[in-house]
Amino acid sequence: MLNIFIISTEHHLLQVEQAIINYKFEKDNILYWFIKVDNSSWIDRVIENGLIKKFIISDTWIFIDLLRREEKIIKFISNLKKVRHDFEVNKLFISQYSSDYSLLAIKHLNAQEIILMDEGTASFGVCAVRKRVQYLDVYKLKIKSIFYNVKLSFPKKITYFTQYDLDVMDYDSIKKYTFKKIPNKINLIEGNIGLLGSSIVEVGLVSLDYYMNIIKQFKLLYKEKEIYYYSHRKEDNIKLGKISELGIVIVCNDLPFEIFYRNTKSCPHILFSFFSPILLNLKAQFEKTPKSVIIQFDLNELKFNKKIITDIYDSYKKNKGLEFLVL
Repeated sequence: MLNIFIISTEHHLLQVEQAIINYKFEKDNILYWFIKVDNSSWIDRVIENGLIKKFIISDTWIFIDLLRREEKIIKFISNLKKVRHDFEVNKLFISQYSSDYSLLAIKHLNAQEIILMDEGTASFGVCAVRKRVQYLDVYKLKIKSIFYNVKLSFPKKITYFTQYDLDVMDYDSIKKYTFKKIPNKINLIEGNIGLLGSSIVEVGLVSLDYYMNIIKQFKLLYKEKEIYYYSHRKEDNIKLGKISELGIVIVCNDLPFEIFYRNTKSCPHILFSFFSPILLNLKAQFEKTPKSVIIQFDLNELKFNKKIITDIYDSYKKNKGLEFLVL
């Protein structure tokens, strides 16, 4: 029985690691299926570590590639069919179920169980979507089925592998997990402030002007402190330049912050974040962590997902290890 993890970002490996522990998988029964998106040098680095036994690497694609019947799509489908022919698939772990490669994997692998893994807070959005019929998504699914010449469908039942208390549909289920804490040694530098960058501007959640206004308020509040801004991998360089002009030190890092923290020797004694689950993950994974503060901004400035972000904040407020700053 094979268990398959479809992974498109390095951050997903944090949950992969926990899933292997929680489900007690043997290495021989695991297949890592990497999806190359943009800069995927991390895949080579992970494989070179030698801890992965079975793996497949596939290129991602866009709709125009499908129209052209690109070889990478044909190869991906062929690999799915080969895996299904050679193995019985027990569990299929995916970070989203609406992408083309996930839909195709769900169809062709015929796994006994579909398990949704994500970076944490994305599950709140998935729960909301599954509670209502999205006619546009259904229409897109029918169109994709025509182009792929196979009937695609969303999974009727999924299991959420999560740290959170989610409000799921009756036919879905939750498998909660907790990290086993690492006894880490790190120097938490007094007087230094850390702010974890966010891509909420880049994905269109808030305007650049509003985001910069928050950063300016933050800088004014801690004007006597040395502020380090740990950029998100998707952040725009122009935005980072504007933040740097305020006298804030930009720390560029391609690693997921949890992995960066695991390897670094020093860190500011206070870390701030927006609604990212990173601070919660640090508290869960490591024995020694900075003071952790969630920045709560005006949700009326959100262009969409206000209900989902509200649910995320409400969930965080149940955690005694997190404090809040309203800006």
